[in-house]
Amino acid sequence: MNARAEELTGWPAAEARGRPLSDMLPLFDRESREPIPDPVAAALAGGRVIGLPAQSVLVRRDGASC
Repeated sequence: MNARAEELTGWPAAEARGRPLSDMLPLFDRESREPIPDPVAAALAGGRVIGLPAQSVLVRRDGASC
């Protein structure tokens, strides 16, 4: 976590340390609010870059979307 990641996610680095990345980066479809599968886990499992759907939103720790 760097300062920008802390700002985007609402997670201070000290609190994020040791937690699964998916806890800090919950992604949802903007319209349906359905969760989007963890792209980081998919990229690591497949050894390739994974794109996000155009309607993706990140939900910050405080519940705000960005």
